Amino acid sequence: MGARCSVTAFVFMCEAGAEAGVGHLFRCMALAQAARDQGVDSHFLVTGEGADIAKAQFDWDFPIVEYCEGKSNAEIRANIEPALTTLLSRLGTAVLVVDGYSLPFDLVEQAKPLVSCIVAMDDGDKRFVNLADIVVNPAATHDSYHDKSPTAHLCVGGEYRLLRRDFLSLSPRPVYARHGLVICFGGSDPAQLTIPLLKCLDTLGFDTPVRVITGTANPYHEQVSSLCRTLNYPVQHIHNCQDMAQVWSSAKLAVSAAGGSQFELGVCQTPSILVTVADNQKAASLLAVNEGWCDVVDKSLGAEVIAARIANLCTDEEKLARMQQNAEGRYDALGATRILQVIAEVIRD
Repeated sequence: MGARCSVTAFVFMCEAGAEAGVGHLFRCMALAQAARDQGVDSHFLVTGEGADIAKAQFDWDFPIVEYCEGKSNAEIRANIEPALTTLLSRLGTAVLVVDGYSLPFDLVEQAKPLVSCIVAMDDGDKRFVNLADIVVNPAATHDSYHDKSPTAHLCVGGEYRLLRRDFLSLSPRPVYARHGLVICFGGSDPAQLTIPLLKCLDTLGFDTPVRVITGTANPYHEQVSSLCRTLNYPVQHIHNCQDMAQVWSSAKLAVSAAGGSQFELGVCQTPSILVTVADNQKAASLLAVNEGWCDVVDKSLGAEVIAARIANLCTDEEKLARMQQNAEGRYDALGATRILQVIAEVIRD
């Protein structure tokens, strides 16, 4: 599939934790997995909390350099700089991938002469785009970056969605052959919606089997587990699920935080209710709604509204089937391979 990546290594500087969630880490992991398939090693520079999340994944197989968290930009910079400089100097022609909202701009600027190119994973805040050789944002269009990054190569649009390797070889089953509801609000559930939603479903007399997933960085997973033992409907709680591709693709309906998970759901062709918990999720969620395979609810509407929509949709088999049909052919898991092609072309030029 076109040019292969010709660098010695990737260095990923990304955020992960209870506050940042795990989306930054997982999409970087997807790119690292694709790079490894082409014989290119990857190294991750993350906080101790991020390292714990990474190592909790059964398919994690990348070297990690940890740095201490800081309260200010200057402190974060001071903690990262020695490790980053040493790593880049040792690796030679590395590609630097930056993914996070609080990573120091001036440190990335300082690193630019030391790398083959800089890849900025962006969600619309455009923090690093004027430093980047390549900007990745599957939810954006070229017009989104015309003023900020006129010279960067843009990996924008759905073909550049980053999904981990386990989503590559799916054969989605039809809705009638699926079972139950899956609830997952990402790696950390920053809006703390899981427990209120489970309670609201119980109040409604909900009787569809539920599988509730809490992510690695969710600090309330023990409370979720305790609550599940008291509910009147069938429920299974899985913490730090290691096979989300199987979980999503077996669900008749999914309730998920918007963001990276919605791309996974699209590939799995799973009818969904997406809950937006941040402004930068709304554009991609609106696109997904227009595709017809999901509904979107803002977190501000609360657990009662979300529960009511679940109850109505779970019993509407015809609508679920139409939603799944609308997802067919729209998504694949080849975004990482396409980004590697762009990187190879940029370095070659």
